[in-house]
Amino acid sequence: MLEFSLVALSSIFFIVDPLAAIPSFLVMTAEQTIGLAQREVHVVPTRSIQAGLSAAVAFDPRRPVAANVRDMWAAAQGVATGEVTRAVRDSLVDGIQVHAGEYIGLVDERVVVASDDLEQVVEVVVERLLAGGRELLTALLGDDQDAARAGQVLERLREHHPTVDMELHAGGQPFYPVLLSAE
Repeated sequence: MLEFSLVALSSIFFIVDPLAAIPSFLVMTAEQTIGLAQREVHVVPTRSIQAGLSAAVAFDPRRPVAANVRDMWAAAQGVATGEVTRAVRDSLVDGIQVHAGEYIGLVDERVVVASDDLEQVVEVVVERLLAGGRELLTALLGDDQDAARAGQVLERLREHHPTVDMELHAGGQPFYPVLLSAE
């Protein structure tokens, strides 16, 4: 089942597909609203929940629409994203051997680690996201016990990165103990 959210802020719409890249028909459908709407509409497509949230944070209702569209697009494109989930089958992905049931960590949609150890996977993903001097790490914790464990790991990592502003939020998402973004 395809799930997505169409979020409207003033006259700007952006699409969030939490599971993968946005199918082109969703973007085309959203863009068709431009011609049907009774007011000015802009579409800012995003590839993840994290990018969608970064775009939403960039929105300022006091600014002109064109400036908001530009800044929301830049925010969505500029965020580094990470996620931790479990593999459903054995496979070789992005050069990483993955076994069913293992935790897998992705950074910018690429598998970077697979392990039975949730702590290790969270640590590897966070370290990759923070490489390059990023100063803000936002975590959306999922809806299960793995999310609580991931939150504990993140709290410990906060001590190792005192110059990074870490924000942990209850995201409530299924299948992903933690979704991460770094800016």
